[in-house]
Amino acid sequence: MLRFNPAILVVCLLPLALAGCRDNSPKDDPRTQPPLVRVTKVISATDGSRAFSGVVVARVQSDLGFRVSGKILERLVDSGQRVKRGQPLMRLDPADLRLQAQAQQQAVAAAQARVRQASADQARYRTLVATGAVSASAY
Repeated sequence: MLRFNPAILVVCLLPLALAGCRDNSPKDDPRTQPPLVRVTKVISATDGSRAFSGVVVARVQSDLGFRVSGKILERLVDSGQRVKRGQPLMRLDPADLRLQAQAQQQAVAAAQARVRQASADQARYRTLVATGAVSASAY
């Protein structure tokens, strides 16, 4: 017959006993726990003053320029200074203006020389056509 072995009984009952000793409380999931929050009191570093960034621009701004180009010799007013109508702002070097005037006078003299040459050519051709030295179509 079969003999009763107590070791087999212990091996069969031991897992059941150990399963009953297990802790059945649910584990805390860190994703479901509320986050830790630190509460502090905010104290203002200033006493109600405010700072704003921006650019200050004049309400009326005039674009100024010279009628002629040239080198500036002297600036008579400073930036931001009040000026009146007709008040000179800067002085230009008169050498550039003098050179431009001379160039224009020389251009006028050259044009007058071309007019004298053309009228002399016309008078010469008129006499040549009258004497028959040149055909009228060349005149």
